[in-house]
Amino acid sequence: ADEVGRGSVLFQAGDCEQTIHVDRQKAGCGDDLIVSLVRGKIISAEPQGAVAVGPILWTHVSATQDSAGVFGFTRETMYVTAPHKDSPGQQVEVIVVRRGGCMGDVTCAYKLEKLTAVPDLDFEYTEGELDFPEGVTEQSLVLKIFPKAAGRVPDEFLVVLS
Repeated sequence: ADEVGRGSVLFQAGDCEQTIHVDRQKAGCGDDLIVSLVRGKIISAEPQGAVAVGPILWTHVSATQDSAGVFGFTRETMYVTAPHKDSPGQQVEVIVVRRGGCMGDVTCAYKLEKLTAVPDLDFEYTEGELDFPEGVTEQSLVLKIFPKAAGRVPDEFLVVLS
């Protein structure tokens, strides 16, 4: 196996994970990568807590050719309290994530679909595209929820990604 890089990973107090970036051109897409973590040592430790390192041998990382990722949401369902009828409305941020890879520039189309909510009465209808440049795994879109009278039944709509 060819070595493509060396470096150090430093965990500060409270860190539970770190990301190691690998140059895909040097590694070759589709090749399996072995990331060896060796010579783990404690630089300083809190006197109150026990800190142990090792043995750290290796972890296996797989780089696949089709790793542009897939789109989804940080939450499956969002509940938003509709603003009072005398307010101008409420803006809600929806986070769209790109999981399973982030190679290449990709675009994700979105649109809103009504269920029980009525477009442009209960929410502002919108559709568009989110651009995910290479390496970007999160984008957001802002939705506007219109006010409603107290006591009205909750309404629902969908955000559809394609």
